[in-house]
Amino acid sequence: MKKIASSLPKNYTILACLLFTTYLFSQSANTLFEKANENFESENYVSAINLLNRVLQIDSNFVDAYYKRGVAKFFSYEKEAAIQDYNKAILLDNNYLLAYLDRGIAYHTMGRYKLAIKDYNRVIQLDPENVGAYHVRAEAKKKQNDFAGAFEDFDKVVKLDPVFGEGYYKRGMFHLHFGRKKEACSDWKMAKIFHFEKAVEALDYYCK
Repeated sequence: MKKIASSLPKNYTILACLLFTTYLFSQSANTLFEKANENFESENYVSAINLLNRVLQIDSNFVDAYYKRGVAKFFSYEKEAAIQDYNKAILLDNNYLLAYLDRGIAYHTMGRYKLAIKDYNRVIQLDPENVGAYHVRAEAKKKQNDFAGAFEDFDKVVKLDPVFGEGYYKRGMFHLHFGRKKEACSDWKMAKIFHFEKAVEALDYYCK
């Protein structure tokens, strides 16, 4: 056995040691990431962030750690810092759908609607049937006074999720905005069927 070991090239031995060390670091980073997730699920965001900091010290390319730390920072009201982490996740993985979506939501809550819409567009490009992305993009377009665009997105929401009461209600509101009362009342009836309570008020006020 000693003879076999001694016959191995020195470079091979060094490479094996490096690979083993990398494996140990990877295992350590994954273990810490799992603990961070547990803290995150318990809404202990400060501890989650601290653990994710340690993960990234071990592996600076751990893309999911940047994303998860961004979410934890967002829920800790550190929105600019959250955006920086989402940026890093996207830099490492240009197709990271959730990073685009949550960065868009961060921009949205800060009133930066054009940037939010740009991120929502990317989400829809990656997943053309993402109901949530159409929903939040409609809300951002509404803030930009793009009512026709918002209506189109809510129309898509209803088509993709035909049991989503809020989608019918909001599409109905845009029908009303454009003077289509009959269509609005029809949507609110559907919203009522799917237990969206605001639809009852709209029906009572506009559709008697």
